[in-house]
Amino acid sequence: MMSFLFLTPIPADNLPYEKIGNNEPICIADEVPFDIPDSWEWTRLGSICQLTSGIKIEGKFYNNLDARYMRGNSKPKTISSGKFVKKGTHLILVDGENSGEVFNAPEDGYMGSTFKVLWFSTNISEQYLLQFIKLNKEFLRNSKKGAAIPHLNKYLFFNLLLPIPPIEEEERIIDRIEILEPLIRKYGLLEKLSIKLDNSFPEQLKKSILQEAVQGKLVPQDPNDEPASILLERIKSEKEKLIKEGKIK
Repeated sequence: MMSFLFLTPIPADNLPYEKIGNNEPICIADEVPFDIPDSWEWTRLGSICQLTSGIKIEGKFYNNLDARYMRGNSKPKTISSGKFVKKGTHLILVDGENSGEVFNAPEDGYMGSTFKVLWFSTNISEQYLLQFIKLNKEFLRNSKKGAAIPHLNKYLFFNLLLPIPPIEEEERIIDRIEILEPLIRKYGLLEKLSIKLDNSFPEQLKKSILQEAVQGKLVPQDPNDEPASILLERIKSEKEKLIKEGKIK
């Protein structure tokens, strides 16, 4: 049954209430994770989106749009029947380790068996909703059901609390995210490089110090030191003595 959340004006306590069907509204203040601006509203994810199965078609050849193919990890496989989806359809993994991950169909084709079509209202920003699901990707992945083949926990998925801004603000938020995401990716690459350098630094530093040492650059030279040639002569004499005594060959 679809549920609706709203800030009830009576009583004027500014707390979120949820109404399910014809039941009395229930305060869910303890469930709401953070405060939102006055012009925003809370709703359940299931109130604005659903998972559907696509359209069954037979006798037409299309590529099988499974996760491996859409990740670029396998070649296309053409099949003659399946659940048809159009290019651009949002598909969500409901089976497997990465349940909750959303893909965008790159072409017309048959939806892989581990997917469902992610339908949502056209009255909400597409990218805002997808960013929210991405934000909860780890939560959904860690809340899977089943052991042998884990499945998306649809109860948790549909009951996720989603903060809804006015549509104009949704678009402003997405515009800002699109500006920041390239910077975040750049920072991520720099951080990986930094971690790699940090991990290799001790060994590189050790090699550098040893290299400086064997090149005579690690410490200042003292002209009063005994030349190494005399040291080598002593070593030679020591070695000859030990050979003569039969202690080394």
